[in-house]
Amino acid sequence: MATLDLLGAAEKAKTFDWSGYSMKKLGKVWLNDEMELEVFSNVAKEAGKRGRTDILKAASKSINYSRRKQKILSLINSNPVSRTCWQEIRKLRNLIRRLRAGTGALARRPKARSAEKTQPAKAIRGTAA
Repeated sequence: MATLDLLGAAEKAKTFDWSGYSMKKLGKVWLNDEMELEVFSNVAKEAGKRGRTDILKAASKSINYSRRKQKILSLINSNPVSRTCWQEIRKLRNLIRRLRAGTGALARRPKARSAEKTQPAKAIRGTAA
């Protein structure tokens, strides 16, 4: 989509949903491999040539973010202990996010009990009340 925007074809590409396209989101794209990094690098270079500094900055931000993340992931994945630890931390982080959003299992509060359910239990037969 950034390429279409850069080439001025955004208006002609009516089959795409442009509502989610923004420079902020473009700058947070995770580029998983060298091919994706190369594509974004070419987009950034062309944006610089055409004077589209908004696309240039967003693509560069995405490239830098992805390179940092790749280095961190390769370091973590190189050690089985840190990889296992990281996977458990990710589960905990996701649980905390769900709890904050109110969608986690622990975030659901039990319904308030009615007055009759909060009465003390009747004495068991044969014991003093």
